[in-house]
Amino acid sequence: MTSIATRHRQPAGVSVGGQFAAEPKTETGLTLVPEGRRWLQDAELFAGRGAFVTLSTEHDYTDFDLDADTVRAALTSLAHGQVPGTGMTQWPAVADWPAHEDWADWADDAETFSGGAFVTLSHEDGTYTDFSLDGDQAQLMFLGIATAAAGTDLTGEVAESLPRRDGIFTDPVELLRACEELEDDVGRRRGRAAQRATLAAAPRLDGTELRPENLTAARKALNATRAPGRVVLISGLDTIGHEPLEVRGNPESPLQVIVTGGFARLRVTSGDVVIYAESALGNPIDVEGQATVAVLAGADRKVSVNVKGSGVAVLSLEEGARGYQHREDGEGSLDVLRAVDGSDRVTVRTPSHEEPVRP
Repeated sequence: MTSIATRHRQPAGVSVGGQFAAEPKTETGLTLVPEGRRWLQDAELFAGRGAFVTLSTEHDYTDFDLDADTVRAALTSLAHGQVPGTGMTQWPAVADWPAHEDWADWADDAETFSGGAFVTLSHEDGTYTDFSLDGDQAQLMFLGIATAAAGTDLTGEVAESLPRRDGIFTDPVELLRACEELEDDVGRRRGRAAQRATLAAAPRLDGTELRPENLTAARKALNATRAPGRVVLISGLDTIGHEPLEVRGNPESPLQVIVTGGFARLRVTSGDVVIYAESALGNPIDVEGQATVAVLAGADRKVSVNVKGSGVAVLSLEEGARGYQHREDGEGSLDVLRAVDGSDRVTVRTPSHEEPVRP
């Protein structure tokens, strides 16, 4: 039986279909190792931050600084038991190493700690985590770091060739790379949404979340402009014949909305929001204004995302998800991260695609 510690996205106390009932999977369908959830949470904790890293044993010690992308690569490699985007689980033969100048140095560190290590990550703002790794895990962490450092030397991919907006992806690494070094407002917001769509774990429901029982209460709960990190569970509400539920996220810590039932159209107009689209009746979502939204569509769920103006959305699909995704003319962006097994059934239409794309 799968323990709660191995499950991704499943809030305690919610028993529904889709990803909340599935065996452990990442947002893109990659399997998690038993400890994977905590490393994804650490990756979210350090999102946008670099880290000072130490490894120590009774006899050996090393420390180094990593930028935010490399921290993410190290922690997600641990979470998946492989380096995402490459499938690598162990170091290649020396003859196959890329020519990147740091690759050999990381390989030396991996050899030093081949018996395991105690690891700490910290940031000057006080963010901190620590954990113990066995030998195989230490090897994998250094492999993730080396792969991130090698970048295009290892994968042969050129970041500039990736879409600057409105991309359709099968690999989360490509999505994240497509958002790198985009310094305009839409680019930065796209990067935040992409990180949340690929790394976020659903909040654990502990009684502090809001559970509105009617549309009036829902409209109040979904205004989180002054409530960073608020969690709202929407179930059994119906907006047919009524105005959509306006959602105002938080610019500091995203509003998290879990939709488990009913047919409630959400209209996100501002701030940062993460939406877990789980209703079996459908999940219509409008994104407009300066809203920055990550939408995680559950297995076999119907979701329809419509982006207007400067809205930014990243949609991550589980197996069998379906629906029509559309971005109107404007400065925004709509990215779609397909289910890893290709079983999703969505149509995507944006100004970047002359004809509708049916992945």
